[in-house]
Amino acid sequence: MPINDSIPGQLHREEMRAIELLAQLVPENGHIVEVGSLLGLSSWIWAKSVHDSVTVHCIDPWELAGSGGKFKLLAENYGQTFSKEQFLANVSDCPNIRAHQGFSPDAFAIWTQPIDLYFEDAVHVDPILARNLEFWSSHLKASGILCGHDYTERFPNVRAGVVRLAERYNRHLLIINSLWLLLPNEFQESTEENTSRIVRQLQDLADHYPPLGQQVAAQRNQASAVAGEIQSFDYEIAIEDDPMEIKSRLGDEIILNGSVRNVSGYDLPSALSRDCFLQIGAELHISGRLAAAARQKIIGDCFADGQIIRFELRLSASHVGIGNMCDRSALPATILVW
Repeated sequence: MPINDSIPGQLHREEMRAIELLAQLVPENGHIVEVGSLLGLSSWIWAKSVHDSVTVHCIDPWELAGSGGKFKLLAENYGQTFSKEQFLANVSDCPNIRAHQGFSPDAFAIWTQPIDLYFEDAVHVDPILARNLEFWSSHLKASGILCGHDYTERFPNVRAGVVRLAERYNRHLLIINSLWLLLPNEFQESTEENTSRIVRQLQDLADHYPPLGQQVAAQRNQASAVAGEIQSFDYEIAIEDDPMEIKSRLGDEIILNGSVRNVSGYDLPSALSRDCFLQIGAELHISGRLAAAARQKIIGDCFADGQIIRFELRLSASHVGIGNMCDRSALPATILVW
């Protein structure tokens, strides 16, 4: 599977695999339109997975408006910047990519090119989402593929919009984690070996990675079952720093060094489920409100009885008290560590 871990993105591995498989259904000389290309992770996978003759049109304003702050942070975590220039650098080895800068759909009102696959991952709320879905699906070929990202409870407009598309095109909705896809019925019913193989693989992914909400519920149930069999989670925490100094350090990064010891009398599993782990945590509350938080996973197969684990928890409190002329030491501050 073509993956470029140097490109920041918000896709799970199974979603990347689904993109790779969908790309293989695009015919030679076809056209893909991706709305919301961000820094190029999915763009790169599309481009590397399709036939060389396929053009991948990548659409994004590449501006720090709306959710741009989140994207800026994502880029910075990889030592990158959120910009069109960065996107082009990330996909520089993909000659079949065409970057189109602008706000969809308004900036593309004169678009006339029929498309074979439309991938939606831009604004997740109406009316812009609804307008994007309406505009780009109107340019889809009869045998074209509709798909997108973030089909989750967090984005009800995405769920509602996708359901409307499924009803309009009379297509079966398939969810792989939070990636949604609507394949043409001719693909679903195809007896052609390559097409039927890809459809089966997509269905297998959907079976193994159901909608994110179902996965979260299943993980919680599994974690609760494992936790319910453990008679004690008792532990002791030792902090090397003096928490009473916290008020004088507001506005700076607060580093808590210490250790935690298992005194439960049992070896505790470090993983309660695939995505639920034992963690050491800390929170900084200012005037009764959460100001910063940090977590550190317990590494290894288990947290053995009597074992001592050192930790370093960093609470980024740089936004607290900055530009405030009042005495920061007078602010009521509380640190919770567990």
